[in-house]
Formats: sequence, C-alpha cells, structure tokens
Amino acid sequence: MGLQGGLIDWDGVIAKTPERQFKWFREWARQNNIEFTYDTLEEFLAVYNKIISEKSAQGVYDAFGLPCEMSNPQHPVWPAYDHFKATNPVEMYDGIEQALIDVWKLGRLNANSSRNQTMRLAINTTNSWKSIYPDLVRFGIDYLFDSYCTAETLHNFEGSGNSAALHKPSKVSVALMLHILGSEGRTTFHLGDTIGDLRASYDIRRHGGINSETLITIGAAWGFEGRAVLEKGYSANDSGTIHFTHIIDHPSELPKIIKAYR
Repeated sequence: MGLQGGLIDWDGVIAKTPERQFKWFREWARQNNIEFTYDTLEEFLAVYNKIISEKSAQGVYDAFGLPCEMSNPQHPVWPAYDHFKATNPVEMYDGIEQALIDVWKLGRLNANSSRNQTMRLAINTTNSWKSIYPDLVRFGIDYLFDSYCTAETLHNFEGSGNSAALHKPSKVSVALMLHILGSEGRTTFHLGDTIGDLRASYDIRRHGGINSETLITIGAAWGFEGRAVLEKGYSANDSGTIHFTHIIDHPSELPKIIKAYR
C-alpha cells in the first residue's frame, strides 16, 4: 500500500520561524531596556528549545525576564508582537516550496489503476489558522494542503478551558489528523523538526482503537532542534530508544524519500 497522507509542521519546517523568534525576543528586550545576552541564533535556540519543551512559551518570557501574560490579550506584548510580525514577515526555507510541490505531484492520480485515491497533505501546528493562512497564500502553497490541525482545532480538546492542558506536539493532534485525512499511521508520514514531533507520532491510540499506530517520521534537520538532537531520539520505556525513520538536512531530499514509499 502506498502513502495515504502526510502531516507537515509549520514552524521550523516550512516557515523560518527560529530566526524570527530570535529577532523578536531580542527586540522585545530592547524595547523594555532589558539585557539580552544571546549573541547568536545557536546560543538562543539551545536555551529556547529546552524551555519551550518543558514549560511553554510563557516560560520563555519568564526565563528571559521579559514582560508577557499569555492569557491576557490586553497585555502590551501583543500589539508589539503584531507590529513586529507585520514589519518582519516570516520567510520560507530555501527549497521547501519545490519539495512540497514535488511531493504533492507524487500523490496525484496517475496511470496506475491500482491507486484510485490521492495522497492528502495537512498542516499540523498549534499556531492559529488565522495567523498562518495569509502566509500560506503569500507563499503560494495553500493549494497543496487538504486539511489542518491548528490552535482553533485543539481548543476543542482543552481541559476546562485550560489551554495548558494540551501541549503541542500532541498525540491528540496526530490522531485527529489521521481521522480527518482518512489514513492509517503506517501509511502516513510526519515531517517535523523536534523530538516532540517524533514522540507525537509514536504509539498513537485513536478513540475506541485497540491497536496502536506509528507514523513514518521524517526529521527536518534545518529546523529548531537540528540533526544532533534529532539523531538521539528518545527513550520510550519498555520499547527502548525511538528514532526518526529518516532525517534529512535539506528539503530537496524529501521527494526521494516519499517516492520510495509510492
């Protein structure tokens, strides 16, 4: 059986957000007359990635001593951040547009009569659809995707209105996307840039399901965590160390991997 679907992360895979986050925190520190001690993107990400995986975005602001209340839409950080984003639009990674187009083409119907359904692609992110859709259109790649799981989707699964009850990446979002795409874990790939994405794709149990599902995982080494971290994998108790199925250093490597499963 060929691939039925693919999940693709937004931050650090399609959108060049690590660089923009670095610039934003440096700028917010400047506006608040607070010393920002990180001179390079690498130094910043080493700290940022650790905090974001353990505590969430609010924890990053707290660790850097920067004013922010994630739960307060009236806090001054938000208009400042909106202005920063408007004047510093996010860019796509070099090569990702062509890679996605090539993958999309591989998933179209063709002369092979044994395949009568396309491969569906979806965005999997906790950004809001409202925030990423304009960039998808600006990049000219919106037509490549059949569905998405975003902040609006995950809001339906928050515990008692507590947004901290569900963190991304989450197996909830992956299980939900499998359902929406109508695909099985073993015939779905997940392109992500963090160990969290790997965790979310392993041993998924859908509602009412007896057997677990694990996706084909592809680590994007150009994103937030980098190859050295992705290669370590993570310990899954009795299952030992879980690793990405593939790790790639550049988007141009993606179509060849997908073609091998077709």
